[in-house]
Amino acid sequence: MVLFGAMPKRTIKNEIKIGLLTFSAAPIKRGESFQFKVNVKNKTENTQTISIDKEATFPYPVHNWVSIANNSINVTKGGTATFLLTVTIPNSPHEASNGIVSYTPELTAKTDGGSSTGFSGSPFSIIIDNEPPRNVTITQKNATNNQVVVSFSAYDDWSHWYSNQTENAHSNGIKKYTITLKSKDGSTTVTSGTCEGRAASRELTLSHSAIQPNTEYNASVKATDLAGNSQNASVGVKTAPSIPQNFSTSDLYYTGVTLHWNACAGATNYRVYLYESGSSNYINSYPTNTNSINITGLQDDKTYQVTVKSGSAVGESRLSSKYSFTTPGITIVGSSIVCEQDDFGLKVFCLVQ
Repeated sequence: MVLFGAMPKRTIKNEIKIGLLTFSAAPIKRGESFQFKVNVKNKTENTQTISIDKEATFPYPVHNWVSIANNSINVTKGGTATFLLTVTIPNSPHEASNGIVSYTPELTAKTDGGSSTGFSGSPFSIIIDNEPPRNVTITQKNATNNQVVVSFSAYDDWSHWYSNQTENAHSNGIKKYTITLKSKDGSTTVTSGTCEGRAASRELTLSHSAIQPNTEYNASVKATDLAGNSQNASVGVKTAPSIPQNFSTSDLYYTGVTLHWNACAGATNYRVYLYESGSSNYINSYPTNTNSINITGLQDDKTYQVTVKSGSAVGESRLSSKYSFTTPGITIVGSSIVCEQDDFGLKVFCLVQ
């Protein structure tokens, strides 16, 4: 959470050169610490004992938060000393309230002779964030018989500042979303997953063999900001009906068939897909609100296949396995045959003469 831009380099004969080597820029909570390094090069003609002047470098009260592990390093002519600075945010909100501490530091180093060198860096910011994210939401988008798809979002007041200022940072100040699917009463965890805050899509498909069709569950999200604060939200979700099974036919004739299957609990509609045997592309699809359908317009003496899925307000099941049936062929007995449709154009009647 120390944010430095590129430090301007300045070299003056018989003095020392100071530069920022590494830095941290993530928001931080009270009571926690972060570290960064300062690189100091001896440009004098002699060996020098060099130290960082905290009071001159950092304003009040920040210089009281800074400690330096070894703040007295002997550096030979042309040599470099690397100082590790630790910044510890006070626990007390009176000493360090939520917000952004911003200023332009005057990095200053001293030699054993008492001389010092310093120069201003780019704007420096400490982001103190002890508040959890807000506007945490989770909603069900759709479902299958063994999956639930949820979308979610959140926003953090302080961590988002870093997100907005830093390339490739997590969106809205959120580092991670953790999504958990539990039984309706919350007593049993079925499955869980995570989504990075920087992800373009804030959706997650929860899938597990233990997820049952036409069943209510509880889905929750925990949004964690860049400082580690978190907030939860939950929503009731439901899976789609089961996959249709146990197919049978009736009224199988030359150009049509009536197809049946077991009713699926919770289903309000079904869709039937018709294929020629061996083809992966369906010929037609038929909606129905019941667990049977009459299909016409078929050819005689031909094998067809069907798959069926059930549906409800929350989504559709996966497709069933393919079920095959064959229409009967027309057999000619005698010297000739006369065929004509009935008045409704549904069936063909054949008379042998």
